[in-house]
Amino acid sequence: SLTTAVLGKGVTKISGGLFKNATALKSVTVRGSIENIGYSSFENCSSLTSAPIAKTVTCIESTAFRNCTSLTSVAIPARVETIENAAFSGCSNLASVSFADGYLTKIGNSAFEDCYALKTLALPYYLSEIGSYAFKNCDSLTVVSGSAALTKLGYNTFGYCDSLTKVVLKSADFIDTEAFRACPNLREVWLPDNLTTIESRAFYETGVNNVIYGADEAKIATIAVGRDNDPVVNAPKTYNKPAFFDVNYTSWYVDALNYCTDKGYFSGTAYKTFSVKDALTRSQFVVVLAQLAGADLSGFDYMVFNDVPAGKWYTAAVAWANANGYASGIGNGAFGKNNAITREEIVVMFYAYAKSAGMNVSQKANLSVYEDQARIHSWAKEALEWGVASGLITGTSDTVLSPRGTVSRSQACQMFFKFDQMR
Repeated sequence: SLTTAVLGKGVTKISGGLFKNATALKSVTVRGSIENIGYSSFENCSSLTSAPIAKTVTCIESTAFRNCTSLTSVAIPARVETIENAAFSGCSNLASVSFADGYLTKIGNSAFEDCYALKTLALPYYLSEIGSYAFKNCDSLTVVSGSAALTKLGYNTFGYCDSLTKVVLKSADFIDTEAFRACPNLREVWLPDNLTTIESRAFYETGVNNVIYGADEAKIATIAVGRDNDPVVNAPKTYNKPAFFDVNYTSWYVDALNYCTDKGYFSGTAYKTFSVKDALTRSQFVVVLAQLAGADLSGFDYMVFNDVPAGKWYTAAVAWANANGYASGIGNGAFGKNNAITREEIVVMFYAYAKSAGMNVSQKANLSVYEDQARIHSWAKEALEWGVASGLITGTSDTVLSPRGTVSRSQACQMFFKFDQMR
């Protein structure tokens, strides 16, 4: 009949089987620095609604939370190094698992097997091994975003995931037998440039119709592919498109990012790195705008602003945008080439281009609904009325517009994607 428990400051390990079969247990308060959650410590605690995984935990042992059917979300802290076999198996209502980037290197066999409600999966950066059956029968799982350090996918790792449609493997040199067997709705698969082996039936009974490789055709030809992998072998292929290590391919911005990179608007900032969270600069914006416009930049490689010398990668785009009235300086003869572009600035530049391109800019929104409307510069008000009305930009909350806030590269992709749809 135990319903609550408190683990004091002196407790560093939850012993194996400590709360096993405590079916009435709903919550556990951790006050100490727990490092280890022992085997079967909460197994069959069917009323437990929150997994007591402290930030100090380094290991979640086998079957620790097996059949905790009231768990709906779990956050794995950065210090966790290993999630052992069947640690969360049978948590049938577990819909969300988040991993803090940190020390996790291994997810054991059947660790999340039969987690029927799990919807998306973004694996942490340094994860190197996923065991057999680790996510088998996760019926609601739709998208998997791989880790940058993954070397091996075990036997039947994602087998029988009926709703799985997309898998992005950023790294993996070995995909074991039946890794994705019987995922009938799997359509899109990204395979990394370090892949050497796809074992037999890895993609058997799938519906793969789009394979995106991180390497060229010659390198891909060296991959050892076992029998009964016809869906991957016969599907249309794209080459030389590696996944970015820092992109969560389950995130809201992914479709826009893929669109913008495919169109050539954006590229990575370093090897397999997109820098999704970095602020877009004013010079970067006009370069992308010129790409979108299909601008002929010949004859524009000259100095207009004192901080934009001739011959730089952004010089012609800055001169072109200024000459056409899309972008102006920030004062004192400077363009502010390295300044993070603000939300109001980016909309003003889009607005200027839209008008010159003959787009419909008649839509106007009432900005008085935003409590920070007084922070909108007068020169940006008209553009923002259009930007909000057209859906090009939304508030950072229902009542806050943040006109002077910055724009990340992922947010910029979304705006360019939306703008192209408006054209």
